Amino acid sequence: MRRVLSFTMKKILISRLSLLTALIFLVILDQTTKTIIVNNLPLLDELRVFEYLNIVLVYNRGAAFGIFSDGFLWQKIFLVFIPIGITIVISYVIFSKTNANYFKLGLTLILAGALGNLIDRIRLGYVVDFIDFHVGDLHWPAFNVADFVINIGAALIIFLEIKILIKKRKAQDRNGN
Repeated sequence: MRRVLSFTMKKILISRLSLLTALIFLVILDQTTKTIIVNNLPLLDELRVFEYLNIVLVYNRGAAFGIFSDGFLWQKIFLVFIPIGITIVISYVIFSKTNANYFKLGLTLILAGALGNLIDRIRLGYVVDFIDFHVGDLHWPAFNVADFVINIGAALIIFLEIKILIKKRKAQDRNGN
């Protein structure tokens, strides 16, 4: 006897497959761009793209913006095992039956970025950064594709949460609460 999947179940499977595909694509994109930069640009060399953007190879041995870069063993362990734990939790949330698809998309972006940087940390002992935005001599810390998608994912979730709060407030105002 063949089982027939309901329309809802097919939709959930397609959604999960789409998120998994996006996750894999973004991790591959991140790792590919890092490999191209490492193989073609000397450490700390700058390649000017346009007035506000350079490509510069930097090895980040710490966390965001170089924090925890002192090189202590506990910091290295922390920077590997904490992202692994976060990966497990986010994966569970993404592939559970609850939550809106846009929320899951935001989490997928965050997870893809976290995995891209985690791969660097495990494989190399540091994260490869190369995107350098600046205005004159004021430079934002160098980042990579993984960092970019983490920020897009976080911004998407924040935007959605604000939208939900606004909807709730309007509903409360309509009901006189």
